[in-house]
Amino acid sequence: LSDTREEFELKVNSRLSVEQDAHYQDEVFGNSGPLPPQAGTKTTYTVIWQVKNLYNDAENVTMRATLPQEVSLTGKIFPDNAPLTLDSASREIVWKVGDVAAGTGTFDPITSIAFQVALLPAASQRGSAVQIMGEARVQGSDAFSEQTLAGTSSALSTNLLNDTSAQGKGIVQ
Repeated sequence: LSDTREEFELKVNSRLSVEQDAHYQDEVFGNSGPLPPQAGTKTTYTVIWQVKNLYNDAENVTMRATLPQEVSLTGKIFPDNAPLTLDSASREIVWKVGDVAAGTGTFDPITSIAFQVALLPAASQRGSAVQIMGEARVQGSDAFSEQTLAGTSSALSTNLLNDTSAQGKGIVQ
């Protein structure tokens, strides 16, 4: 028995994570419209999506979220050539991120995209914060373990938690 050897292979999955954030005051597009938002009047916001990947390379990564009925894309995207599409039937926005190297967001710069949305709140939404983007979901394949990777980020509302210029100005008037 002392000469017996057995080799074990342990494949550790990578971890994809996603963050989505929205801002009224930004340096990318410059937004417009009333803040706090007003029923029947458009207000634009910049949405930023970021993908991080820890251990192994990830392949065929896509990120998606659903737009609420009262929100539309304005067509402004950064970078300009980013593969961002909208399925008009399902109202789902899809970003085909592609391959994301191991260490992205930790050792290497975060993979990100920014795009502008326009909110046109209804009169029935007065007195409440309104969702401007549904939950964001990222999915891809681990190049080493060949397993499916996934991550999620919370939905966004007009309560822009990370935009100090807009704090306290998220309730529709």
